[in-house]
Amino acid sequence: MSVPAVAAVVLAVVVVIVVGITPSTAPSAAAEVLLAAADQVEASQVAVTTTVPVGGTASDMPGIRWSRWESGALVTFSFGLDEAYTAMVHSQRETWVAPDGSGRIAEEVLDVEFLSDEDRVGWGRLDGDLRLAINEEYGPGSLDYQSYGSLPTDPDKLKNELLAVSHGDWPEEVGLLWSVEDLLRDGGAPPELRAALFRVAAGIDGIELVGEVTDRVGRPGIAVALEYEGNGLVFREWMIFDPETASLLGREKLLLTATPLYRAEPPLSVSWVAYLEDRVVDRVP
Repeated sequence: MSVPAVAAVVLAVVVVIVVGITPSTAPSAAAEVLLAAADQVEASQVAVTTTVPVGGTASDMPGIRWSRWESGALVTFSFGLDEAYTAMVHSQRETWVAPDGSGRIAEEVLDVEFLSDEDRVGWGRLDGDLRLAINEEYGPGSLDYQSYGSLPTDPDKLKNELLAVSHGDWPEEVGLLWSVEDLLRDGGAPPELRAALFRVAAGIDGIELVGEVTDRVGRPGIAVALEYEGNGLVFREWMIFDPETASLLGREKLLLTATPLYRAEPPLSVSWVAYLEDRVVDRVP
C-alpha cells in the first residue's frame, strides 16, 4: 500500500533527524471534534463525484484524478557554508494522475516573501536564475494513483496498516498523522474510509485541539495539532478541516524554536498547503 506524499517546494537547508516526540496524552477535546467529523461523514454519505471515460467502467477505468492547491514553503539558497538566504515561496499547483501512474504536474510561483531584508538582498544575487516553476509530463508508473479499495475501514486495522508506511526517522505519531492527511486530501477516498481516518486521528497520542481557525486562503475551519521535537527544534503540525463537511482544508508545519538557520523569530511557518479543488476528469490537458 502506498500513501501519496504532498508535493511541495523542498526545504533545502535543514536536514532534521527527529529523536523523539513531546510526551502527552490526547486531550478529549481533540478526540471529540475528530470523532464528530467521522460521524458527520458517515451521516452524510456523500457520494464521490466521478467521470468515467468512454469505453471503461468505474472499476476498470476510474478516470484521471485532478487536484489544485496552493502551498508555501521555506526555500533556502546557499552561496557557501556561511552564506544562506531564505524565503517563503507561495505557489499554486495542479496535478493530473491517470490510473496507470502517468500524468502531469503544473506549478507556478505566485509570490516570494523574504524573512528579512538581508535575505532579500542575498536572493538578488541570483540575477533572475530562480527556477521554481514546474510544468512536466510523466509516463506510466511515475506518479502514485492510490487504490482505496485495498485499505481497511476498521480503524484499528487501518491504523496498523498506516503505521507500516515508512516515514524515515520521524516518530510514528507524526507519520501516522501525515498518512491520514495524505489520504483525506483526495476526494477519491470513499466515505467509510474517510470516517475511519478521522477515528485513527482521534487516537493519535499527543493530538491537541487548536480550535476555530481561518486557513491560508480565508476559509473557516477547525484545527488539531501535534507537537514534536528533533535535534533541539520543536515543530507543530496542524491539520485543518471543515466541521460541516469534514473535508480536509489544509495543513501547516510550524517551527517553534529559535534557530540561527533563519533570520526570523518563532513561531515560523515552515510549510503549508491549502487544498482547493479535486475531481475526476477524462483527459490530461
